[in-house]
Amino acid sequence: MSDTFTATPQFGAQSAPPAPAKAGPVVEFKPPAALNLRPSPPKPAVAPVEAKEAPKPPAEPPKPPPDDGKADAKPFACAPSGYPLDERNQKTSWGAALSETFDLAKEDSADDLLLNEVIWKSVRGAESAMPMPRRAAFVRVLGDGD
Repeated sequence: MSDTFTATPQFGAQSAPPAPAKAGPVVEFKPPAALNLRPSPPKPAVAPVEAKEAPKPPAEPPKPPPDDGKADAKPFACAPSGYPLDERNQKTSWGAALSETFDLAKEDSADDLLLNEVIWKSVRGAESAMPMPRRAAFVRVLGDGD
C-alpha cells in the first residue's frame, strides 16, 4: 500500500489516481508518519456454530435469611458525621427576618421565589446569586371542532 493518497473534492479518498476527469483538480495528500495509518488485519472467519454463545444458567435470587420471628439485634458500627448536627442558622443570618413572615402552615402559601432565595443563600452563602427558576407549561391546542 502506498503512503500517498489522492482525493477529489467529489469522491473522497481513492487508492489510485483517477483518470483525468471533468470533476476538478486532483489533490495529493501524504499523511504524516505520526498518524501510523495501517490497514487492520482481516478477521478470521467463524463458523456459525462457534459464533453462538453458550446458554447461561438462570440467575438465582438471593436466599432470604431464615425467619425465626426474632429481630436482628446485632450491634452495628456507625460512621461519625463530618458536619456538626447541632448547628442552627443564627437570628442575624441572611433571610432570618424574612423567614419569620412566611406562612408555612399550608403548602404553597409562601412566595416561592422569596422562599427559594432564602434557602439558596442559607446553603450557598449570602453573596451568591440565585439563578432564576425554569418553568415549563404543557399546553394542548384544540382545533375549531374540539
